[in-house]
Amino acid sequence: ERCSLEQSVAEDVGTVSIALLRSGDTEQRVEVECYGVGWTASEDSDYRQRQGDSSVVFQPGQTQAQCQVEIVDDALNEMREAFLLNLSTAMELVRIDPSSCPLCVYITHDSDDAPVVSLAVQRVEVQESEGGREEAVIGLTRLGDTSFITSVRLETENGSAVEGHDFETLGSLWVEFVSDQTRLEVTVWVLNDTLLEGEEQFSVSISEVKNGMFPADRANLSTSVVILDATLPSVVEFVKGEVVFNETAGPVQLQLRRTGNTNLTVQVNCLLRDESATAADLDYAKTSVPEPVHFAPGETSGACSVYVLDDSTKEDREDFVALLLPVGLGIEIGANRETVVIIQDPEDVPRISLNWTEHLTTEPLSNFLVDRQEVRVLIHRHGDLRGSMDVHYCATE
Repeated sequence: ERCSLEQSVAEDVGTVSIALLRSGDTEQRVEVECYGVGWTASEDSDYRQRQGDSSVVFQPGQTQAQCQVEIVDDALNEMREAFLLNLSTAMELVRIDPSSCPLCVYITHDSDDAPVVSLAVQRVEVQESEGGREEAVIGLTRLGDTSFITSVRLETENGSAVEGHDFETLGSLWVEFVSDQTRLEVTVWVLNDTLLEGEEQFSVSISEVKNGMFPADRANLSTSVVILDATLPSVVEFVKGEVVFNETAGPVQLQLRRTGNTNLTVQVNCLLRDESATAADLDYAKTSVPEPVHFAPGETSGACSVYVLDDSTKEDREDFVALLLPVGLGIEIGANRETVVIIQDPEDVPRISLNWTEHLTTEPLSNFLVDRQEVRVLIHRHGDLRGSMDVHYCATE
């Protein structure tokens, strides 16, 4: 209602020229004053055009002139402001047209002055707590004009960590920077469990800002929260560092024990390595893809299965090595990560025996022609039959 005419200008325009028109008798030199009157905009802080310092001269015959007004670009984040531009003159016979005054000049909002909101860091690490939950502190910063309230909406997003299981979701949380506040912190609660999951991650992001803006490059709008697992692993190892079996043992068990965290389900692979005993020489059975040994929750013992192969050849003491490798998360291998499997071969030692221990015969009749009788005793050879063997025998009373 106060304005006859309106004009909008940007805050960073610098100097704005307002056209003044003269009609009627244009043969005389005319001088008018063009000056601003503060409304929502203030003189000197938002514009400069004082009464008494702003004369505009029309020379004879001139019908148009410019009123120059300086618009002040400040760093404050101000909404649309306005001042009034009036005309006056002290010359007689010069009349100001009331339908054109005052002119309302609106200085539009300069978005460059809006405060910039971002997250303080891109990564936050939190050690999973054994006490139930641990806090992850997310920092936000505000730069620029901090003279009023800025509202920010935060959201959490699942990664390898899942809301409700690994952390408490923020939902769609609005937080506020109050006047002159440049930093605030938000807490996200990380939840503990008894599972050994390794390093997990979720993110906290800025999704919306009121009375502020994102950084021009949209950097630092998301923070990755990394959960470091505090759950202890299981420790699995061989019970003995060396075991001895006969070649005829067949299937044998290499005993394992588990210590540490026994609440987990874990598994290990048992691999076999040739030494003086080899799978190629059929000293033991070796599979190309070993089956893992499983430990269910609460189980503290297990075994690797190996098959020792028997042959009829006498061999010296031989050995091969079994070693453990972890499968997946939640497991470490203890000090006895290897065991030496020694194969003895007493059964294949060459040996002899009589087929019976007692033999009945009759004494030969003496007719001065025959006074002796032959007795045949069978001797058996066992074990490794390669090569020759000399056997000495004697008769005793």
